[in-house]
Amino acid sequence: MQSQTDGRYTSAATRVACRSNKIADHEGPKGISWLALSTTPEWLSPMNTALVPSPNIYRPTKNQTAGHHLESIAGEKAESTPALAAIHAALLAFVEHDDYPCVGAKSAIHRNAYRLGNYGPLASPEGIEQTTRDLQWFAATADEIDPHYATMLTVFDGPAIKDERHFESLMWKHLQGMNRIDALNYRWDPSVSIDPCDPDFSYSIGGSAFFIVGMHPAASRQARRFPYPTLVWNLHAQFERLREVGQFESFKAVIRQRDEQLQGSANPEQADHGDLSEARQYSGRPHAAEWRCPFHPVQQPPVEQSPIEQPGARQ
Repeated sequence: MQSQTDGRYTSAATRVACRSNKIADHEGPKGISWLALSTTPEWLSPMNTALVPSPNIYRPTKNQTAGHHLESIAGEKAESTPALAAIHAALLAFVEHDDYPCVGAKSAIHRNAYRLGNYGPLASPEGIEQTTRDLQWFAATADEIDPHYATMLTVFDGPAIKDERHFESLMWKHLQGMNRIDALNYRWDPSVSIDPCDPDFSYSIGGSAFFIVGMHPAASRQARRFPYPTLVWNLHAQFERLREVGQFESFKAVIRQRDEQLQGSANPEQADHGDLSEARQYSGRPHAAEWRCPFHPVQQPPVEQSPIEQPGARQ
């Protein structure tokens, strides 16, 4: 739940590495792969969900005497599940700690502007399908939840994370699977680049760009060291709104200062030189200049009509 603090220009070394990373065998313009529906696995078929979230997603309620509780989007109480209660308690303790650096995350908690999804293992077929469904729903309803601080957390029941490379590999496998499903019905957000090596890249789901924060028990940065494998989703549009009102730079500076105080050193992926794709920041693992993003985006060929707009569900 940290804010986007990357630069907008790639370094020469990074550009060379990215250009040598062929995205796919079936390439469209600029190396973008057209989605071949005839070869798509059965579980990746289009989902007729009408943008109704899966049963795995919950929202907070706040009881003045007992603190935060959760209920399913359908309105059913959900904290009777011990595992879910443990995840939620860990989240609140983590973010509400005085030293936690991200003030945006604290605002999301205090405003009840977060939605929490609990899934099976990271990069599992079922987890990929369910998180795609829920992020498509969240992209369509986030502004109704909170136009400034709406945040989606996808928390996974495993696997046990060995180290940062292990988490990063699973994360990109998961994001790759989500992209293959999403591309069946949605175009990439046109306000950002689909190329993970491009300085304007942001991950797109449900037609909206997101900045993703990966957290897990083996993270080297304390602000990312969470007991469960987790992906936190922040809408790119919210950062742009901060820029428009002149608050983004101060917001970014506060988070960086607090993060450095907590860790004892600055985050090398959030340096001020501004020459890194934000894809390098998602997992939280430091990268060498020659690192190549393993994400190979797919996209439908251009069509005349827009994706079918479907009604949302309760927020």
